[in-house]
Amino acid sequence: MSTSFYKDNLHELKRQWQFQSCKQVSRRKYDNTPVRKQILSPPTDNSDTSSDNIVPQTVDFTEKGVSYHSNSSSVLPSATITYDQFSALLDLKFSDMRSAIREDINCAICKLKAEFAETTDHLAALQCDMQTKLDIATKNIAKMETEKTTLESQIHKLNNRISTLEKISRGCNFEIQCVPEKKNEN
Repeated sequence: MSTSFYKDNLHELKRQWQFQSCKQVSRRKYDNTPVRKQILSPPTDNSDTSSDNIVPQTVDFTEKGVSYHSNSSSVLPSATITYDQFSALLDLKFSDMRSAIREDINCAICKLKAEFAETTDHLAALQCDMQTKLDIATKNIAKMETEKTTLESQIHKLNNRISTLEKISRGCNFEIQCVPEKKNEN
């Protein structure tokens, strides 16, 4: 709003500043306050100030902004709005805040996803390393078990051979009988 527009339409603007439900308030006994005098003073231009000449206006609140619609050529922004218009304005402001909050939340979610992906990739790499070490250890254990069974079978064969050789060697032994034994004699 420009300064010249404000000065030219000051009286009309001040009249519109009243809330809709306050227009029919009964006058008080002492109503000669400085504000009341300014509102009731005659306008500086010689325009008609009767309420019949007030041009009805509608205010639309959209996502793109506020737009005023008037039925006359002189466009004065209305200072009084309805509850629906106020609700629309609040919804517009809240939608802006919601979108900003959504952006912040989406950014935080993206950061968390990146950190989570990095952590899971690290854990997957550690698990892969552990799996390869486990596979190597399992192969070594299997190899040692086969060696153990091979060695046990060889030990069993060697024990059988020793017992067989001892039996054969006993066949070459001879026994002397009727010789008295002495102490400390083998």
